[in-house]
Amino acid sequence: MYFTLDLSLHFFETLTIHYRDMQDAKYPVDLGNWKKLSPLGEKLVDINIAAGECRSSIEEENSEWKTFRDMEQKEFASLYTGTKSCALPGHWIQLKAEDGEPTKISTVK
Repeated sequence: MYFTLDLSLHFFETLTIHYRDMQDAKYPVDLGNWKKLSPLGEKLVDINIAAGECRSSIEEENSEWKTFRDMEQKEFASLYTGTKSCALPGHWIQLKAEDGEPTKISTVK
């Protein structure tokens, strides 16, 4: 999906500022530079665009409870492993583990 002009330009500019700060802090991730993003930087832009699309695509009849956390987007994946996100077993705000259980996908209801 990389770069639909309006939205991605905003994310590109924001990301280049973060990149500069990360370089200054010697953070060990290469997102590219102010002229060109690395493949990892491009993926990060795609994830940010998808997050924005999730927020704007929630149907009105579900807007009382649904948030971007309840949406599934193919772009939501680990930058490092490629592992895709998965749907939660219910509305995220209402998920609760049994007393004494860790809060994990396998224990929430």
